[in-house]
Amino acid sequence: VTNEYLVGVCLKLFCSICYENDAVARQLQTTVFTQTNETLCEIISSLLNKTNQPVVLSCDDSFISHKSLTTLVHLCTKSTINKSIHLYIACFDTLIYLLNGNSTLHHTAMYTEQFLNKLFCYLFAPTKIFNEIIDEAMLIQIRTSTLTLLAVLSSYHEDIKKRIADQDNLISTAIECYRSNHRSLQLASLCLFHGLSRSVHQLRTTFNDTICDILLDAVKSSDLSLVKLASSAISNTVLEFSTCRAVN
Repeated sequence: VTNEYLVGVCLKLFCSICYENDAVARQLQTTVFTQTNETLCEIISSLLNKTNQPVVLSCDDSFISHKSLTTLVHLCTKSTINKSIHLYIACFDTLIYLLNGNSTLHHTAMYTEQFLNKLFCYLFAPTKIFNEIIDEAMLIQIRTSTLTLLAVLSSYHEDIKKRIADQDNLISTAIECYRSNHRSLQLASLCLFHGLSRSVHQLRTTFNDTICDILLDAVKSSDLSLVKLASSAISNTVLEFSTCRAVN
């Protein structure tokens, strides 16, 4: 089918019959694959490519903010639908792409408190959420994606920064991640510190000697990505507490 209207009708039908109905969704997936030798996701992707071939959606397109963004948040919070860790990693990474540098979407993503609570669960105790046996590489990946997403969300709006920074154990967990031997976790923790450093309130309440020591340590790293993030956070800190601010 190449008619855009018919494609839309088909997609709405699939959404309606599968919404919060795991049994029907699984049956539809099995039936479609048996008859076409393609997954439903592959078919939908192909249809969307055909109907939107001349158009490239930007991350701030209204379709993204009102449809895709809320769908991703829904997937992240409805852990009973699918407990595959790969699904959540994909959702987090997509949200990072959509939200990074686009602060207008942040409050849309945070419309439900459950979303933020789930992010903290994925960061603090991911093994309690998933039924499957998860190896260390997957645990590192989902913690990295979760911490990076929290860092992106804490980069702009003061009210969101406060909601994130006030969470018990967040800062200690970020410090623990930096002290691990995994570069991705180190980068994610520095992203969080950098985001929080853009707030005068967080600099005066959340930042402590341990975080400052971490930033100074990262600046000495041979990894330029670590150096860049740490330098930016230190610059924000120095700018806030510099005596030069009092000079006209």
